[in-house]
Amino acid sequence: MSYQAFENTDTTFSNHNHINDLPMPSHEGQPLGLTYAQVHALFTIPIATALYFLARPLIYTPEKIILIFLLTAAMVYTTPWDNYIIANGAWSYPPGRATDAPIGYVPLEEYFFFFIQTLMSGLFSILITRWDLHVLKLKAGPEGSSSAVRYGPIVGMLGLAVWGWIEGKPSSLNFYLGSICWWVMPILAFQWWIAGTYIWRNRRKAAIGILVPTAYLCFVDHTALREGVWIIHGGTSTGWMVTNHLPFEEALFFFLSNCMVVCGVFTCQRTLAAVSLLKHHQKPSASAISTSKQSPAIAPLTPIENLKLHITAILTPDASLPQQTITDIHTATEILSNGSKSFSTAALLFPQHVREIITALYSFCRVTDDIADEGSLDAQTRIAALSHCRTFVDAAYSQSPIPWTTYESSKVFTAQQLAALRIFATYIPPYVPRHAIHELLDGYTWDLDPTSRIRTSEDLVSYCAMVASSVGEACCNIMMLTHDPEWDPQSKEGQKTVQRARDMGVALQMVNMARDVATDALEFGRLYVPDKWVREVVAAGGEGKGGVLSDKEVEIAREKFVKEPWGDKEALRRYAELFLTAAEPYAESAAIGAQRLPPLFRKVTESALTIYMSIGDVIRSSPEYPARAVTSNWLKVTTLIKTMYT
Repeated sequence: MSYQAFENTDTTFSNHNHINDLPMPSHEGQPLGLTYAQVHALFTIPIATALYFLARPLIYTPEKIILIFLLTAAMVYTTPWDNYIIANGAWSYPPGRATDAPIGYVPLEEYFFFFIQTLMSGLFSILITRWDLHVLKLKAGPEGSSSAVRYGPIVGMLGLAVWGWIEGKPSSLNFYLGSICWWVMPILAFQWWIAGTYIWRNRRKAAIGILVPTAYLCFVDHTALREGVWIIHGGTSTGWMVTNHLPFEEALFFFLSNCMVVCGVFTCQRTLAAVSLLKHHQKPSASAISTSKQSPAIAPLTPIENLKLHITAILTPDASLPQQTITDIHTATEILSNGSKSFSTAALLFPQHVREIITALYSFCRVTDDIADEGSLDAQTRIAALSHCRTFVDAAYSQSPIPWTTYESSKVFTAQQLAALRIFATYIPPYVPRHAIHELLDGYTWDLDPTSRIRTSEDLVSYCAMVASSVGEACCNIMMLTHDPEWDPQSKEGQKTVQRARDMGVALQMVNMARDVATDALEFGRLYVPDKWVREVVAAGGEGKGGVLSDKEVEIAREKFVKEPWGDKEALRRYAELFLTAAEPYAESAAIGAQRLPPLFRKVTESALTIYMSIGDVIRSSPEYPARAVTSNWLKVTTLIKTMYT
């Protein structure tokens, strides 16, 4: 809502003529100028539409609920205030500039403005904050915890509300200013009481979320005031001007109303992040355990239980939330970011609560893989450490006491590994079947056994299943169960979906192997190929002596290649090509399987598959086998955009 100052005819306020003396646009003898509907058509609807289509594939049910809540609150809370303001002469509309059939004192275009400003500011705020993991901002610490930050703004806001109520009397110069204060400040104080420290920790993005829409809407308001679409009554305003057409009260209105919207978004985000933390620390009820298809059970909440949980989240100070879990999530995000840029980027596209679970899963996979690959330790020590991991997993799934003190005192695990294990125990068991985790650990143990060999194509697929299909199955379960807690992975359809996810694991692992043929040989002394491939590559290189290699000759060829993989670049390329060819049918199966996923996960999975398979294109198009094939950031971005927006 925005308005044009006009010449005041009330002599009571003739001494305050710094608004009254502003020249009025003259339209006498001219066609009617800009209308309120045209303001929307030119300035608000295009921006809101662009923001909607930009945000559409990036916002999920929680964000949609936030927007619906804020839009409803804006309409309900603003309607009586706006009617009161107009009824008492703060502004008005010249004939023909707005609809002639107002609801109360307010034209339809003004009601639409309540809606579209909230939508624009809400979408913009959600877009700039969705990339952060919100739960990390609940970490209690010196920042934002002082009484001055926690309670000072509340006192100031309530003081301004009281001042506005006392001074903002109709027909006074402080009417518009005071009315803004008593209307806005109690809401901001309430929001700050719930989420003040969270907002303070996000203050830079909060400032961007507030100032950008405010600047744009002030420009729109300035334009509409200049064109005489609406007019401000000088007798109810202070007369202070931001521009020659924009009164101070108008600019303040947009600033503070956007503060309400943006702080509303942050308040809801803080509440949902706290709900997620508290929910994962709840013990499932006996009824949930008896009906759940998972073990441990996912505890479905009744509407009353869900309401109680949200109220508890609102009333619980940050310092009383599970701070160790927040610290562990922070460690897990660092593990994810340092371990895989591609996976870290893809994870940004998931909903907040799913990102927490996926991050917990990846950090466990990463630290256990590091345990298996720790070159400074002998194989038996690493096998013993993996045995501790198995014991830990069994305890986490059976909900038995986990000997954290023993782990810490005995130095079995590093601090980073302990963080990953703690976050695993908190988030993973209700979503991922135990056998998938044990299968992953079996793969690590296989790698540490010096007698292990891939002899056949079946051996290769079996190995890929252990180290990658297990993770694909885990991710599939997380996606399906966070979407529908009643989903049954053991049903006929569930088994089909899981198998497609496992095929994706095989495809991605084979691409990994194609990229890392030389690395695996030099660092781990491994050549993960069937004997048949060795015979094909040796024969293609002219070293087959005209006959089929014996098993002993195959072993000699393996050992020769592992010692100097870069000595035969043509063999490197051939092995990579064989891996990529073998991966293709599994990638095709995975692409079909992606269509079985819920819509919110489908595009993310398709993007990840496309980006990863493009590594094979890089290998194939290189003049010679690359030391480290990577996809360009441009390809990743364009693939994501194409997949997400088509």
